[in-house]
Amino acid sequence: MSPSMARSLLNLRKLWIISCQSMEEVITEEEQQGEEIMTNESLFPRLENLYLNDLPKLGHFILTKRAHEFPSLKEVDILECHKMKTFIQQVTVSTLSFESVNNDDELKVVDLNKAMFNSKVLCHNLEVLYIWEANSITALCSHQLPAPYFSKLEALEVQNCGELRNLMSPSVARALLNLRKLRIEECQSMEEVITEDQEQQGEQIMIEPLFLVLEVVILDMLPKLRHFFLTKYTLEFPFLRALQIHVCPEMKKFVQQGSVSTPSLECVNNDDEVKAVDTMFNSKVSCLNLKELELAGANCITSLCTHQLPMGYFSKLEKLVVRNCGELRNLMSQSMARGLLNHRTLRILECQLMEEVITEEEQQGEEIMTNEPLFPVLEELKLYDLPKLGHFILTKHVVEFPFLKEVAIRDCPKMKSFIQQGTESTLNFESVNNDDELKVVDFNKTMFNSKVCLVPLYN
Repeated sequence: MSPSMARSLLNLRKLWIISCQSMEEVITEEEQQGEEIMTNESLFPRLENLYLNDLPKLGHFILTKRAHEFPSLKEVDILECHKMKTFIQQVTVSTLSFESVNNDDELKVVDLNKAMFNSKVLCHNLEVLYIWEANSITALCSHQLPAPYFSKLEALEVQNCGELRNLMSPSVARALLNLRKLRIEECQSMEEVITEDQEQQGEQIMIEPLFLVLEVVILDMLPKLRHFFLTKYTLEFPFLRALQIHVCPEMKKFVQQGSVSTPSLECVNNDDEVKAVDTMFNSKVSCLNLKELELAGANCITSLCTHQLPMGYFSKLEKLVVRNCGELRNLMSQSMARGLLNHRTLRILECQLMEEVITEEEQQGEEIMTNEPLFPVLEELKLYDLPKLGHFILTKHVVEFPFLKEVAIRDCPKMKSFIQQGTESTLNFESVNNDDELKVVDFNKTMFNSKVCLVPLYN
């Protein structure tokens, strides 16, 4: 229909357009119409739900040089609109933005008409946004959006957008005052979720958290994703309770440090050698209320988190699942494990290089180990298909799991003992029927011994 027709639909609340193979635009321009009218009255003034599905030729919702407001729009679903580059297409104005790259002699061209949302469309009351198979967009929104643009948005899901390289800028992310769920799946070109603002770098990043009330993040099948955000400042996610990262093989860190050396260099047995450690979590990101964490197919990390994290970093975590992380050699340090005050479920599956779950901390006082248990409220432990796992932890002290009820160990061919004894002789000489013979019993080849206390275990 025409813009004037759209403005006359004073009570339209729901608009669904499905499987119209030749549709190129929803609202078409009227011939020789004064553009002034368009700025005074909104299109579909009471529209709440917009659903666009299987429109293979749709390029945009409307072509205009004016801004349009949808004051009542709460939910937008855009599915299988492969040629749709932007919601509102700009005309008679240059849409190209020139951005410098690392080499000062080079420039990259950013087409603002390949961002789904820009300053030409206003949806201040939008609560749900779902975009699937919009293969022509390179960013969800332009970096120049006004601060409260998505302030009412609660759920954002983006799937199968093949050209999407990033989602939004930090300034747009900080304006998402009500976003609780973020899901990004199967975007083959995505390299980072939050991209840096042009010419913006400063104190705001230190003071204001991203996604103030975000509770759930799901990142799934993003083969080029390197990190969630690149920054030299600490980021806080104060309400994040569930994080799932599945099949992101290039992702080394949740938050990547910028303008600072990122590898952590650790000494190995040979003093002349050092090894670089890539950990998913470090001191640059704070998720103090995280309750569920799932990692699968994160093939670049060698450890879940650095040893220098504060004691209570994961104090609210209840469930941790790690699957198919091909370079993961250990999970965490002993002090980190003791700080998991609410952790009840631990599952480690199909990690081909994992040698131990809990690794020793350098020069740590051993007195702490005798007083506080590892995973103080852990109830369920599953270790599946870990071909190099030798033990759960190496220590010379007794380790207690006071609430552990269920243990499942499957396909761990090198695991000799649940708790590996260190710095003490593990050999015991026992007499056999013939008094002249002795047999040697190595306690480190028995799964359970006096070094581990599992009083409540019943399964």
